[in-house]
Amino acid sequence: MNSKYKFRSLNIILYIALVLFTAACTESHVSSQLKHAESIMEEHPDSALHLINGIKITQMRSDKEKAQYSLLKSMALDKNYIDTTTFDVLQPAIDFYLRNGNSNEKLRTYYYQGRIYQNRGQRIFPVGGSSSQPYCVASLNMKNRTSHTPRSWLRNALILALNDSAEALVNRSSK
Repeated sequence: MNSKYKFRSLNIILYIALVLFTAACTESHVSSQLKHAESIMEEHPDSALHLINGIKITQMRSDKEKAQYSLLKSMALDKNYIDTTTFDVLQPAIDFYLRNGNSNEKLRTYYYQGRIYQNRGQRIFPVGGSSSQPYCVASLNMKNRTSHTPRSWLRNALILALNDSAEALVNRSSK
C-alpha cells in the first residue's frame, strides 16, 4: 500500500512539473517570436507581419505580452500600408503601456494611436479633443524626425498641415 501511494504521488508531481514546464516554454516561445518580429520589422515588415499573425492570442499569458503583440501588429500593419481605422488591434497596448510602459513604449503607442486617427480622416488635435490626442501629435512629430523615407516626408507634411489647421482654429476661437 505504501509503495502504491509513493508511485501515485510521484506521478502527480511529474504531471504538475510537466504542466508548469509546458506553460513556461509557451510563454518564452511567444516572447521569442515577438522579439524576432520586432528585430526584422524595419527591413522586412511583411515577414514580421507573417510571424505575428502566426501567434495565437490564447498562447499569451501576460498583459505585457498582449500589449507587445498588439503594438507590434499595429506597427507591422502600418509598415505594410494596411491602414486600420479601429482601435481593436492597438487597444491592449493602449491599456497597458500608457499606465505601465517606459517612455519608448508610450511613444510608440501614441504614435500608432495617432496613425489610426489619421486613417480615420479625423483631425489629430481638434479643439476639445481627447486628452491623449496632443501626445499623438507629438509622437508623430518625434517619430518622423528620425525617419528618412518618402512616406515619412509625406507624413511630415500632413502633420504640419494638421498642426497648422489646429493652431489656426484655436487662434480663431480665442479671438
